Amino acid sequence: MATDIVTDESAYPATHIVDVPHQHPPKYGPEDHEKAASALKAVRLVALTDGAYGKTVTVEFTGGFVRHLDVDAQTVWHNVLRPIIGDDWHRLLKHVAPSSSNADGTVRTQRGPMSFWTESTTPRGRYLAANYFDVPKEDFAYGGLTGAKAARELIMFLKRYERARQVGFDGIESMVERCLQDAFVLAQSRRYNGVPSAAAAAHVFAQTVTRFFMVGSEYANPAYLDKEVERAESTVAWSLDFDERKRKENAERMRAVRAAKLVKRCAQMPARDGSPMEVA
Repeated sequence: MATDIVTDESAYPATHIVDVPHQHPPKYGPEDHEKAASALKAVRLVALTDGAYGKTVTVEFTGGFVRHLDVDAQTVWHNVLRPIIGDDWHRLLKHVAPSSSNADGTVRTQRGPMSFWTESTTPRGRYLAANYFDVPKEDFAYGGLTGAKAARELIMFLKRYERARQVGFDGIESMVERCLQDAFVLAQSRRYNGVPSAAAAAHVFAQTVTRFFMVGSEYANPAYLDKEVERAESTVAWSLDFDERKRKENAERMRAVRAAKLVKRCAQMPARDGSPMEVA
């Protein structure tokens, strides 16, 4: 471990000082940093390493303080690390993503914060496919338990981390959308004929999310819903205007093409005296 790490015992409990070479501190994550020194904001990503408790990220905070934080695929979404964006953010996400080998030799890596969002690649890293409801094939009862746990994992993650709730942020919204689509489609194909499948998990997941939606509708913000309707209406208006402009452009282009063809034909037709015709 580097020995040039700046530390300040007045800002952090002594047990969290991490400038001792070759010694990892007690598990210390983003939430611990927020409690100990929330005034210190992340400035830049320094290093990504493997620590005694799993994945570790070394971050420089305001004032030149550097800290090693134990992170996983979910805790990296804590607001403490929110200033880390761009390429550093994607490097961090890749660093904390668990991976395992499949029986066929391909590699399965967790895609995003959910344990059941995965992508498959070849041993050399070539992308094959993504699965946003990757659960084991199980009997009905056990599959239902898996589905309930998956719904809890997703809902509690979104509740816990504000960064993940930001609409359109780094694709998390599209991932949630794909997850719901995959699960609901799979739930509709359920057949409980004694053969283990992922359908039971999908059914209970969809059921839990639906019930959560129904209960949560009591706390819906009408202003937000009105804004979404206005946004959809503006999209319709833009689409109609775009279609009309394209129609006029196409009509104008076709008139120009027909006029050019007419000029060419007339130029090739001889006049009565044998000279080429002049076209105005």
